[in-house]
Amino acid sequence: ISRCGIVYVNDSCLTWNQIFTAWFNKIKKQAWLENHDVLLQQLFEWLLPPLLETTATCKMAADISTKNIVQCSLELFEIILIEALPNLKERKYLRGWIQAAVVYSCVWSLGGCLATDE
Repeated sequence: ISRCGIVYVNDSCLTWNQIFTAWFNKIKKQAWLENHDVLLQQLFEWLLPPLLETTATCKMAADISTKNIVQCSLELFEIILIEALPNLKERKYLRGWIQAAVVYSCVWSLGGCLATDE
């Protein structure tokens, strides 16, 4: 802990599963998640591990930890879905919105950090 109040956590101490579980427990009580919690878990479990493996072979614009990529993906997903919910006419389309938001947030949490070759 520094004098500025910054706490550093090593990547090996905190896995993406632990970050996801903490975030998931925070949003668990939201009404839109009802009957979609298993889908949400499965989608992130399907996409996040390959995404994090890809970071090892990519040229990043800055030194970004896997914790930050996971956190960015989860927060971006939540923002996209919360903005889409008021415009959702029928609940039957929620499953598709969840799927699209998970893919979009995972791709851009990594894609936004990549460096271009010039």
